[in-house]
Amino acid sequence: MRLVLLGTAALSPQPERMGPAVALENEGRIVVVDAGRGVSAQLVRAGLDPHGVTDVLVTHFHIDHVCDLADLLYCAWHYVERDPVRVAGPPGMEDFVERLLALHALDIRSRVVEFAALGKPARVWDDVRVVEVEPGPVEGPQDWHVRAERVEHGDSPYGIPGWTAWAYRLDAGGRSVVVSGDCRQSPGLARLLDGGVDVLVQSLNWAGLDSWGLDVSGDWDARFADALFADPQVLGRLAQEKRVRHLVITHFGVDPDLDGMAEVLSREYTGRLSFAEDLMSIQL
Repeated sequence: MRLVLLGTAALSPQPERMGPAVALENEGRIVVVDAGRGVSAQLVRAGLDPHGVTDVLVTHFHIDHVCDLADLLYCAWHYVERDPVRVAGPPGMEDFVERLLALHALDIRSRVVEFAALGKPARVWDDVRVVEVEPGPVEGPQDWHVRAERVEHGDSPYGIPGWTAWAYRLDAGGRSVVVSGDCRQSPGLARLLDGGVDVLVQSLNWAGLDSWGLDVSGDWDARFADALFADPQVLGRLAQEKRVRHLVITHFGVDPDLDGMAEVLSREYTGRLSFAEDLMSIQL
C-alpha cells in the first residue's frame, strides 16, 4: 500500500500547501479521503491516475475538506467508461452530492451529449454511488477492509443539528492506516486504533494550547480549539498506548510551530513522527 498526503493545509490558502486530502493506493485501486483544494491536480503530481479512484471517503462537511469534490468526481470519469465512484460520508452525504451535481447540471448534460456522439453510454461523471456511514464496516474496493467511527470535531461548540464527523481505518495488503480528519481525542478514534496501526494521519491545528504552557484564558480561539482539535500531549499518549507505528501530523495553518509540536508529542510518544508536506509519500 502507498499513502500520499495530497494536501496538508488548513482552511487558509497557502502557496506551498493544498487543501486536506489523502490518497491510498493498492494494486491500482485508489481511495481518496477528503477532497480539499486542488485534490485532482495533486493526484496527477503524485503520479496517480484519477481514473483509478474507486472510492472517496469524507470525514466531515467543513468546506476545506469538500470544496473540490465535484472536480474529483469529474476527473475520475473524464471520458472513460468506468464503474461509478463510491462516495461515503456523514449522514447528509446523499443530499450534499445531489445538490452538488445539480449545481453542475448544464455541464453534465453537455457531457452526456458529447459521450453519446462518441457512441458511448450516457453515463458521465454524475454516475455516483453514495453511502452514508454508520459506525462499523464501510463498503470499499475488493480486498480492502474499511471501517468508520464517529469522532468529535466541533460537536459541542457548534450544536448544529445533524453535524457529525468521522474517522476511517483502511486495511489492505496486510497494512493499516487511520485517517481521522480534524478530530480531537475521541472514543471512536481509540477504537479504530485498537490492535495497533501502521500509520495514523492526524490534525493538531491550534489544539491543546494549554499543554504548551501558554496563557489562553479568555482566548476565543483556544476555547474553540479544545473542542475542535486534539491536544498534542493527550494524542501522544494515545498513539503510544495504541501502538501507532508512524504518527503523521497534518492540516497546518500558516507558519506552524513544528518544533513545539514535536517537543510536546515526544513527551508521550516514542514511535516515528512526521510532519506532513504536500505529496509526501509513504510506502507501507
